[in-house]
Amino acid sequence: MSELVKISVIVVFHNAEQTIERTLKSLALQELDGVEYIFVDDGSRDRSVEILRDFMALNPNLSGRHRLVSVDSRRGSAHATSVGFSVARGEYVIRCDADDYFAPEALRKLWDASGHGMADIVSAPYLRLNGKRVKEVRYCDCFTDLNDMPLDTLHFSLCNKLLRRSMIIENDLLPFEGVDCWEDVGVVSRLFALMPSVVFMSELVYNYVWRKGSLTDSACERILHEHLMMALLLEQWFVNHNLAERYEEFLTRLKFIAKVKFMRGRYKNVADWKRTFPEVNHKIMGIRGVGFFWRVLFSIVTWLPTSVTQKIADVTSRVYRK
Repeated sequence: MSELVKISVIVVFHNAEQTIERTLKSLALQELDGVEYIFVDDGSRDRSVEILRDFMALNPNLSGRHRLVSVDSRRGSAHATSVGFSVARGEYVIRCDADDYFAPEALRKLWDASGHGMADIVSAPYLRLNGKRVKEVRYCDCFTDLNDMPLDTLHFSLCNKLLRRSMIIENDLLPFEGVDCWEDVGVVSRLFALMPSVVFMSELVYNYVWRKGSLTDSACERILHEHLMMALLLEQWFVNHNLAERYEEFLTRLKFIAKVKFMRGRYKNVADWKRTFPEVNHKIMGIRGVGFFWRVLFSIVTWLPTSVTQKIADVTSRVYRK
């Protein structure tokens, strides 16, 4: 590709034969010049790659602008995203998950909103699809300070944002290896800590297909472990860059939301909740972005003896299992 690459779209997939064609069709509707598509196959064992190659053969307008990078064995979305960002050449990068899809002309609208390369980040609302239920997820306020940003998909996803690639590469902000849950939080939070120029769009550009899966106990444990790991890794990064004091409020909220998983699901563990990030326990009532009811509830859990709150948790767990 000899022309200037404006945007690199990173599509990470693993065994996505049921959904990847819909994603590809949405890419074919993007008419912006100077876009490259990088597909990172994270060790798929189904027909995903075959479907991708067949689609490209039938869509020559895309076939000359795409690259397929294969990982021999599954390494996880964080590693695959890092691979995509590392080989990208675009002024901006954006990720598209292989079970989601872009709105028509989404990339052109994002590029135009950037001022044709002026802004560091362009962030947009998205549609959340759950079966027949469709919900527009929009910004109530345009937060640019990390301490003010709600810790949710809208603000921290890699899929509804153009991100200036040079900021990621030059500041070594690739996803943390081996931490696949919240890998987007790890990237976006560090970018916002560098105080980039940000543009917020009002037009919907992305369709996020949400599926309610059956979370096993092992899956819950993995999410908990990786969220705690992400909180530790980010805290260390902020300390190393002399930003921990400046963004103490964000780190407090991050650690609280990470450890709250100890109190969810079938097997709640009050003792582990209390002794994990104990410095957060006395700050709960001041955490913004968490509902008042939950702040009061977890403050009570902190104040009451562990034995009492564990008995209450055991009762609610038995009700949950029924």
